[in-house]
Amino acid sequence: MTRIEVVRIRPQTAAGPDVAALVDDPWKTLPCPPDPAGCQVAFTDESFAEAGRDALYYVRAIEAPSPAVDADPFGCRRDERGRCVEMEPCWGRPDDDECLAETEERAWSSPIFVNHAQP
Repeated sequence: MTRIEVVRIRPQTAAGPDVAALVDDPWKTLPCPPDPAGCQVAFTDESFAEAGRDALYYVRAIEAPSPAVDADPFGCRRDERGRCVEMEPCWGRPDDDECLAETEERAWSSPIFVNHAQP
């Protein structure tokens, strides 16, 4: 693993506010030192108490980049800004092409719900 990313989501308290502003993805990125035993991290939401609202967190573990079958099914060639400028889809390639592309495999946690105590 190269890093752990924490996603924070704060539920709406009323209709109307922009939902996208309530999702921080990623909210925190915690690096993992190279260690075959794995990676352990801890995090604290310093603004949770003052925000006065519930929150939920997801944690995802990100592996080092490695080739995987069909990681880029459209075979995008990207420009210096990361935009796809040319495609070579897997279904149009020769049979000996395994459609390998670099990807960062990931694992997600279950949601971690934290309720704010009401006074």
